[in-house]
Amino acid sequence: MSNLQRAAALCLALASIGCDDEPFAGPSSPFAAEARPRNPDHFQLGNGWNLPTPFADVRSVAVSAGTSGMMGYEFQDWMRPAGEVDVRADGNGTRFRLALRGLVPGGLYTAWLVRVRGSSRGPKTNLALGRQFDGPAPASLVGTNGILVGADGAATHEVTLQPRYTDAAGTTYFGLDLWDEIHVAFHADRRAYGFAPGPNHWTQVVLPIRPRDGSAHGTVAAQSPPQYSVGNGVDGATTFAAMRDAAVAAGLSGAADYTEARWSSAAGRITINLVDFATQVNTNVVLTAEGLVPAAAYSAWLVSSSGATCPLGETRDGRAQPTRSLFASQLEVDAIGRGVMETTLSPTSQCGGGRTFGRLADWARVEVAFHADNTFHGAQMGPQHWVHLSAPLPAVP
Repeated sequence: MSNLQRAAALCLALASIGCDDEPFAGPSSPFAAEARPRNPDHFQLGNGWNLPTPFADVRSVAVSAGTSGMMGYEFQDWMRPAGEVDVRADGNGTRFRLALRGLVPGGLYTAWLVRVRGSSRGPKTNLALGRQFDGPAPASLVGTNGILVGADGAATHEVTLQPRYTDAAGTTYFGLDLWDEIHVAFHADRRAYGFAPGPNHWTQVVLPIRPRDGSAHGTVAAQSPPQYSVGNGVDGATTFAAMRDAAVAAGLSGAADYTEARWSSAAGRITINLVDFATQVNTNVVLTAEGLVPAAAYSAWLVSSSGATCPLGETRDGRAQPTRSLFASQLEVDAIGRGVMETTLSPTSQCGGGRTFGRLADWARVEVAFHADNTFHGAQMGPQHWVHLSAPLPAVP
């Protein structure tokens, strides 16, 4: 711990009775952090205010509250925010400038400094990044931690914090070294709750203050050559047209007009985050993709360097259903070929054959398989499966 950190920590401990030494204001040089999506454990597990809630229900609340831009906003859109934050210290304190894109058009958000659970910097807590806004969205939120997004999904937020800035909960800023992340939370009910994020909030964007934040991202892309042209270890090589015809015969009508060019250009993104749910380290995985066979049966798999496989989540066995269950290895693919899956794995998660997930480091890559027979086969990929997308697993710090 640096002398500045020790001084700030001492000030934090003595905040209730005052501190004679002026704490530091912020970084000695500016830094910029890139936005990443919040893994959707809010939706899966609840967030301390809300019970587990499907994304579709959050969208319904938002539309009912007057955020019409949420009407056509899909989960895949939610997982693709972009932007950056620039932070620098000057004579007035610490200046924060957030520039974000891909948010819910017309949505109400609030920005927070966050110390995460288990942080070496102190107990878990939030601090409003600006004067705490409380109430329904007004026309202007200047000077508050509130953010009103434009019709194009873009927003900026700029605020300066003094070292002794204290919110209504009695939390004091002191300096950037005492914080881990900046969170930007969407308020589905279109109102904020002052010094606490409150009910109906869902964090969408995380801006890490330090690069080693326990998460990693990777890009998944169509295999080349495509697996159907070389066989998959269960089925021999076939043509794209034969695979497509088999899918249509199995009831996957979205395959009828699907082209080989679309198959080859499909791509996606995987986000991995390590979290501790108080009992053991778990691995959250989110995978999104575009260009898939519309409304088709897809599943995601971990593959080791030896070729062993493990379903990336809970398995299904039998005819594919249009919607996935919580934590399932199935991707939910919409009518235009956008797919998403989200899951949480523990070291003891079952892979089939008596094997368990173990550690992320035990696996080499992730594969997304198309099931032309419109059927899932439990802990095995099964016949008439063709790996569509794959990628090396990104290294998690």
